[in-house]
Amino acid sequence: MYTYLLPFPGCAHGFLARTPQNQGLIVQIWGPGSQVTFYKGSQHLSLDIRSYHNEMLEIPLTQLAGCERVTVDMEEGGL
Repeated sequence: MYTYLLPFPGCAHGFLARTPQNQGLIVQIWGPGSQVTFYKGSQHLSLDIRSYHNEMLEIPLTQLAGCERVTVDMEEGGL
Protein backbone atom coordinates (compact mmCIF):
# COMPACT_ATOMS: atom_id res chain seq x y z
CA MET A 1 0.00 0.00 0.00
CA TYR A 2 1.35 3.44 -0.92
CA THR A 3 -0.32 6.48 0.56
CA TYR A 4 0.67 10.14 0.52
CA LEU A 5 -1.00 12.16 3.25
CA LEU A 6 -1.37 15.90 3.13
CA PRO A 7 -1.54 17.78 6.43
CA PHE A 8 -5.11 17.85 7.70
CA PRO A 9 -5.71 20.58 10.30
CA GLY A 10 -6.83 19.26 13.65
CA CYS A 11 -6.10 15.58 12.97
CA ALA A 12 -3.33 13.01 13.02
CA HIS A 13 -3.45 9.73 11.11
CA GLY A 14 -2.69 6.25 12.36
CA PHE A 15 -2.38 2.72 11.06
CA LEU A 16 -3.76 0.59 13.89
CA ALA A 17 -6.34 1.05 16.63
CA ARG A 18 -4.91 -0.51 19.79
CA THR A 19 -7.33 -2.51 21.90
CA PRO A 20 -6.75 -5.51 24.18
CA GLN A 21 -8.03 -7.73 21.35
CA ASN A 22 -6.25 -5.92 18.53
CA GLN A 23 -2.48 -5.74 18.81
CA GLY A 24 -0.01 -5.73 15.97
CA LEU A 25 3.35 -4.78 14.57
CA ILE A 26 3.65 -2.21 11.81
CA VAL A 27 6.75 -1.83 9.64
CA GLN A 28 7.01 1.52 7.91
CA ILE A 29 9.25 2.24 4.93
CA TRP A 30 9.93 5.93 4.38
CA GLY A 31 11.30 7.31 1.12
CA PRO A 32 14.06 9.93 0.91
CA GLY A 33 12.86 13.37 1.98
CA SER A 34 9.96 12.02 4.08
CA GLN A 35 8.89 13.65 7.31
CA VAL A 36 6.94 11.86 10.04
CA THR A 37 5.47 13.07 13.33
CA PHE A 38 5.09 10.73 16.28
CA TYR A 39 3.13 11.45 19.47
CA LYS A 40 5.19 10.07 22.34
CA GLY A 41 2.99 8.20 24.83
CA SER A 42 -0.04 7.97 22.54
CA GLN A 43 0.14 4.17 22.63
CA HIS A 44 -1.09 4.33 26.23
CA LEU A 45 -4.21 6.38 25.46
CA SER A 46 -7.73 5.22 24.73
CA LEU A 47 -8.50 7.29 21.62
CA ASP A 48 -11.75 8.10 19.81
CA ILE A 49 -10.64 7.01 16.34
CA ARG A 50 -12.56 7.48 13.09
CA SER A 51 -12.03 5.76 9.77
CA TYR A 52 -10.45 8.07 7.18
CA HIS A 53 -11.30 7.99 3.46
CA ASN A 54 -8.03 6.25 2.52
CA GLU A 55 -8.48 3.47 5.11
CA MET A 56 -6.11 5.16 7.57
CA LEU A 57 -7.38 6.10 11.02
CA GLU A 58 -8.11 9.73 11.91
CA ILE A 59 -7.31 10.95 15.44
CA PRO A 60 -8.38 14.43 16.63
CA LEU A 61 -5.28 16.31 17.84
CA THR A 62 -7.18 17.42 20.94
CA GLN A 63 -6.88 13.82 22.16
CA LEU A 64 -3.09 13.94 21.79
CA ALA A 65 -2.68 17.20 23.74
CA GLY A 66 -0.76 15.53 26.60
CA CYS A 67 1.68 13.76 24.27
CA GLU A 68 5.07 15.10 23.21
CA ARG A 69 5.12 15.81 19.46
CA VAL A 70 8.30 14.45 17.86
CA THR A 71 8.93 15.26 14.17
CA VAL A 72 11.63 13.29 12.32
CA ASP A 73 13.09 14.28 8.94
CA MET A 74 14.05 11.21 6.94
CA GLU A 75 16.58 12.82 4.58
CA GLU A 76 17.72 9.45 3.25
CA GLY A 77 14.49 7.57 4.00
CA GLY A 78 14.33 4.85 6.60
CA LEU A 79 12.73 1.74 7.99
